Amino acid sequence: MAEVKARRAWRLWTPEELEILRRNASGLETKGLQKLLPQRSLDGIDAKAKKLGISRLHTWTQANIENLFRFYPVAPQSVVQAHIPNHAWPGIHYKALMLGLHRPPPRLVKKREAYPNDLILAWVAGFLDGDGYIYIAGSPVRRKYYLQVGIANRDKPALDFIQRYLGGSIITTGNSKDGWAPLYRWYVTANRALRILQSILPHLRVKRKQAELAIEFQKNHGRMKGHIMTEECIANYKAQQQKISALNRYRNE
Repeated sequence: MAEVKARRAWRLWTPEELEILRRNASGLETKGLQKLLPQRSLDGIDAKAKKLGISRLHTWTQANIENLFRFYPVAPQSVVQAHIPNHAWPGIHYKALMLGLHRPPPRLVKKREAYPNDLILAWVAGFLDGDGYIYIAGSPVRRKYYLQVGIANRDKPALDFIQRYLGGSIITTGNSKDGWAPLYRWYVTANRALRILQSILPHLRVKRKQAELAIEFQKNHGRMKGHIMTEECIANYKAQQQKISALNRYRNE
């Protein structure tokens, strides 16, 4: 009998568990909640939430998902939550992970002085469609591949504006002709390029297919970090590189 009572006492919800449930029930799916409440079953979590009268889930609307793609990869938590007000941060974070979205490290978020709004993201997307490029650099000989996204233009203040909001580097390319302004290039690589493409993807028109292939490449490349690159892996990277190159050639013809 004492053993049964002890088992029942162990199953009682603690104040800490109840607080976790109240704070996160409206933003997380049950499986996500179970990660925060590992001692509780899926049915137990749903039953307790219902008993306490806690609203379980806010439906993810198409507008919320679009805002998640636009702001989660580049904006601080406060900005993301301002555009998705009906969901708690753990729920937003969990949904983003399910969609394969990435965020910059906290040190970069704190360091940045300005954050892009939807209008700026749409403007950058149009700039990238017109004067930008998306490609996978590297070769099987070097056994190294990486994603690069950039924009080349003679208007450096415009590129400075992009750098202010999205980070990246700006370099001068080539020799300027007599009477011509120098040509500048803004670019980002790897995971930063991935986050920017995920943010501007809803606005891209001309280079949308290239962006989708590039996002898929970088996600797979990130999962392979720290692993030995096999011949099969190199062949897959080369195939993705050729697909993007073919799309770029088609647009330039």
